[in-house]
Amino acid sequence: MNMLIKDSEYKQWLGELKQRIRQSQIKAAIRVNSELLRLYWDLGHDIVAKLGTTYPQQHAW
Repeated sequence: MNMLIKDSEYKQWLGELKQRIRQSQIKAAIRVNSELLRLYWDLGHDIVAKLGTTYPQQHAW
C-alpha cells in the first residue's frame, strides 16, 4: 500500500512538472515571436524610410 501512495504521488508530481515545463516553453515562444515581429516591423519601417519618395521611380519590384 505504501508503494502505491508513493507511485501516485510521483505520477502527480511528474505531471505537474511536465505542465510547468510546457507553460515555460509557451511563454518563451511567445516572447521570441514578439521580438521577431518587432524586428520585422522595424525593418519594414527602415526600408520605407530609406526608399522615401524615390520608390516608384527607381525600385520596380
